Amino acid sequence: GPPVVTIYPDTSFLVSFLAGWERHHALAMAWFRPRSEAEWLISPWAEFETLNILRQMCREPNGPPPNRVEAVRRYWRHLFRAGPFVRRPVDWLATTAGCQELSAAFSVRQRMRSADTLHIAILDQILPDLFVTSDGNQHALALARGFESEKYR
Repeated sequence: GPPVVTIYPDTSFLVSFLAGWERHHALAMAWFRPRSEAEWLISPWAEFETLNILRQMCREPNGPPPNRVEAVRRYWRHLFRAGPFVRRPVDWLATTAGCQELSAAFSVRQRMRSADTLHIAILDQILPDLFVTSDGNQHALALARGFESEKYR
C-alpha cells in the first residue's frame, strides 16, 4: 500500500484532542478523523507537557476533576498500544543544540517561547511528514525551518 503519513502534533493539538471538555476539542477531532490512519509520532516532551497541562486544568474554576484527567491518561495509554500514537525517543543533547541553533537563527525576528522551540528542535530528529499546531508562532517557526506545518484552528 501507500506509505504511511507521519504527523507530529504539538501539545496544543494533543490537549484539545484528548480533553473532551476543552473548547477546541471538536476542531481537533474534525482535523484528526481524516488523518486517523496516519502514524502520530509523540516525543517524550509532548507526552509530558500534554499530561501536565491536563492535570493543571484541574486547578481552573470549573476544571475537570482529577479522576477525569486520569481516565484521559489511561485512554491515551491505550492509543499508544492500539495506535495511532507512537512514542519516538529523542537525543536531548541534540535537541538542546537544535534549540540554540533555532534561537540564533530566528529569535531576534519572531516570538519563540522555550517550550515551543523544543517541539521544533525535536522535528529535526523525528522528521514527520507534517507538524500540526494551533500556535501561530510555532507554525511560523516550523515553516521557517523547512517543515510542512498546518494549523488545525
